Amino acid sequence: AASFGASGGPPTVQLGDASMAAAFTARSTHVGPVAAVLRLGRATLVTTVQMFKILGVNCLTSAYAMSVMAIDGVKIGDTQATLSGMLAAALFLFLSMARPLRTLSRRRPHASPFSAYALVSVGAQAAVHLAFMVTAVARAKAHVLAETGATLAVDYEADFEPNVVNTVAFTSSALINLCTFGVNYVGLPFNEPLSSNKPLYYTLIGGFVLFSLAAADVVRPLSEAMELAPLPGAFGFEMVRGAR
Repeated sequence: AASFGASGGPPTVQLGDASMAAAFTARSTHVGPVAAVLRLGRATLVTTVQMFKILGVNCLTSAYAMSVMAIDGVKIGDTQATLSGMLAAALFLFLSMARPLRTLSRRRPHASPFSAYALVSVGAQAAVHLAFMVTAVARAKAHVLAETGATLAVDYEADFEPNVVNTVAFTSSALINLCTFGVNYVGLPFNEPLSSNKPLYYTLIGGFVLFSLAAADVVRPLSEAMELAPLPGAFGFEMVRGAR
């Protein structure tokens, strides 16, 4: 264990003491553990970088949803916010459960979330997702204007009520988040492929099915439970195709 110095100062770690690096320590008479440490280190680095990328894209799209769209009177229901938060928490948990491959790849992962590759990737994804969300919400507003002859009333003190614009904003944001997790997952040649990470794989599929059914209003009780308004015509199917 660590011992105090002669001056009574903080304890100093001696060679062989337990420390934070104990989980990454291997004692052996051959060089096999070196490759294992490299594999685990690369897997940790890859997972960290992809988490930062996912957070970056989600933060940019969420910032638009919570600022520009909020000014226009678009609100999110309590059930919708709870569902989105639980889904994101589950996806991040399952993302961290990815296991490294047994073989050490000759390729090297990107060393930082601030590398040129990561920054360009986050910027490009955010631009595509924002363009999709802006287009979808604009079409929803146009439908409201055509149906009622007036724009969506802005009342910041009013209680939440499901409407077409809110439904489009919520479902498009949820589909964007699912796409972000699926696209940014780094499997081969460092970690197991997405299909082998069963919890994450099935959660992504289940989320796509759930929000696709909700957007298309195929199961009305499901849409009502998620506080969604019915979308006009084939608009829901078109939005699902656009998200893919």
